[in-house]
Amino acid sequence: MTKSEYDKFINQKVKADKSNKNDQDKKSAAKSKFPCFTEAARPGVDQTSVLGKYICGKRGSIDFATAKRPKDGKCPSDTQRCSQLTSDANTICLPKNLNAQNECPIVNMEIVDRNAKDMKSSSWTKI
Repeated sequence: MTKSEYDKFINQKVKADKSNKNDQDKKSAAKSKFPCFTEAARPGVDQTSVLGKYICGKRGSIDFATAKRPKDGKCPSDTQRCSQLTSDANTICLPKNLNAQNECPIVNMEIVDRNAKDMKSSSWTKI
């Protein structure tokens, strides 16, 4: 049900309500009894900043899309899990000689002001 269909549904409930309440109270009662509607999908919006701030990520050396993945919970013997806290589908396997804190796909995230010095660093990316 879209928002407009939901509004139409609520208005039907208001008309069907034979109580002595005013229409606003009838509408509030109907929305309390039937609080949900399905919001239709919207196209993506590219937001470069939110309230004058950026969400910045510091990238490691291995690309998430092309990295080796754990299989049955284990990485290949010459690698290590990037994170013990994520599912197999959401982690990668790093070569054992790399430090996970510095080499995972995203090793840090911060919300920074538009003119923050760190954001201008080549090691940070606006997300």
